[in-house]
Amino acid sequence: MITDNQVRKLKKYLSKGKALGAAAAKADMDEKTARKYRDLHMLPSEIKASRSRDWRTRDDPFVEIWEEVEPYLSLNPGLEAKTVFSHLQRQYPGRFADGQLRTFQRRVKIWRASEGPHREVFFPQVHSPGILGQSDFTHMGELGITIAGQLFDHLIYHFVLTYSNWETGTICFSESFESLSEGLQNALWQLGGVPEGHQTDRLSTAVHKTDSPEEFTQRYQALLNHYQLTGRKTQPSSPNENGDIEQRHYRFKKALDQSLMLRGSRDFASRDEYALFLRQLFAQLNAGRQKRFTEEQAVLGSLPLQRLDACTKLEVRVGPSSTIRVKHNVYSVDSRLIRELVMIPCTLNIWKYGMGSDAWKVFPGCGVPADTISSIGISSTGCSASQGLLQIIVTGATCFQAAVSGWLMTPYNKGMQLPLRQKNTCISCIWQPKTMRRQWIMYSAC
Repeated sequence: MITDNQVRKLKKYLSKGKALGAAAAKADMDEKTARKYRDLHMLPSEIKASRSRDWRTRDDPFVEIWEEVEPYLSLNPGLEAKTVFSHLQRQYPGRFADGQLRTFQRRVKIWRASEGPHREVFFPQVHSPGILGQSDFTHMGELGITIAGQLFDHLIYHFVLTYSNWETGTICFSESFESLSEGLQNALWQLGGVPEGHQTDRLSTAVHKTDSPEEFTQRYQALLNHYQLTGRKTQPSSPNENGDIEQRHYRFKKALDQSLMLRGSRDFASRDEYALFLRQLFAQLNAGRQKRFTEEQAVLGSLPLQRLDACTKLEVRVGPSSTIRVKHNVYSVDSRLIRELVMIPCTLNIWKYGMGSDAWKVFPGCGVPADTISSIGISSTGCSASQGLLQIIVTGATCFQAAVSGWLMTPYNKGMQLPLRQKNTCISCIWQPKTMRRQWIMYSAC
């Protein structure tokens, strides 16, 4: 097919006095073809346009039933023309042949462009260095990552700079404020500076509902003020406004999946080994963004003198059943603390409880494996199975989730030997039959 550029080149050489054969060879076309375009004085695109017709070569087979079609297209903008055509074939057997599908699709396309519902308008986003960082949580369960052979159900707090696409992430277990605070601060201190603004979706721990006079929650606003960040949020049901981080979720998980395939295994000996693997992956992804990242670093704001504590402190009174309720979860504690008011600092991974300044009990929060616990207190809790509080003595050296799996098989056994990282360890379980929820606490009997 001869293009407009070839004809232009032909005319250029002809105007310089070249012979037709030489000019045709220069323009990469046959001499006979060159003669045709020399005499026509028209470009190929102009010839094609002049031959186009605005009349039908046959009657429109859908004109009589089009009034039935329009309501379907008006009420359902996502409805495909092929689906409507199949419906018409069932409504009018033998009237429309399969070969008329393309004709129907052209008619639907023209109607949508001229009379159909208006489409959503998107304007291109222009990003400048050091202006904005976006963040969000993404679930990682679909990748099937395991720690010591046990499925590691977790999330990644994901942060990205919108100009350079520099990104980083933090392992977490819920979309709590503690996870948000820890992840955002980790990102800023790794970045070495602070952008002008931080944008998140309408996360309940950060953003108030639309009918609230305050835009952000008190704790999140305090975090923004500490780093001198301007908070931004997306509109309801508008994930496209957080487009950079949403796209990076997809790219990051795809890159992680490929790296795990290359590694040959999705199992890690410990959470630290998995965290190191993620840091190396983020470093690889950021390696190709150094030029733009350098531009951003030059205009980033300064970090404060120190980080904010990501810990939330709660005061809870121990109930008569020797349990406490923390963030909608029930945990057992020492029976001698019944009716006492205990202080609970809740961090990203570990929750402790105690009276006064003596925090002497530790248990995992948000389903964290027990190998994240650094120190364990002493417990002498004891209740019967009829009260819903179960105990199990375990020994050995593996992860906490192995014990959990054992209890899911036989929840009402009072004793069972299962491996665990801490020796002579007692696990208590609150069993709630109606919701099938199990909450776990871990103690060391020393």
